[in-house]
Amino acid sequence: MLSLEQIRRLEQRVNEAVERIGALENDKRRLKEQLTESRAQASKLEARLEQQSKDQAAIERGILAALEQLDQLEHEIADGAVPQGTGTPVVENSDDSFAGVETVPSADPPQQEPPSQQDQELDIF
Repeated sequence: MLSLEQIRRLEQRVNEAVERIGALENDKRRLKEQLTESRAQASKLEARLEQQSKDQAAIERGILAALEQLDQLEHEIADGAVPQGTGTPVVENSDDSFAGVETVPSADPPQQEPPSQQDQELDIF
């Protein structure tokens, strides 16, 4: 036969089990909500990543096109051709600070002074 004490312990255990089940159901619901939010955020991030990839590809195409134009211009200049869009030829210069500037030859070439006696002495060595 069951004693009153055994029935109270059984009732207490049933109540604890009901509380645990309730807590577990709350956790399950909360975790499902977090999963739904995480999936939504992941979808947004995937869309953003895809857009950035498309943008990066467009930027790379633009850079490659610009580099191709620069190469073409460089070849035209090296061949002595008139670059497209200009009316005058570009004269190359060893000093890059004047690259693309047309030079006009002077009428009188500069006169060289005869070497001094000190310069001649140094040339011996």
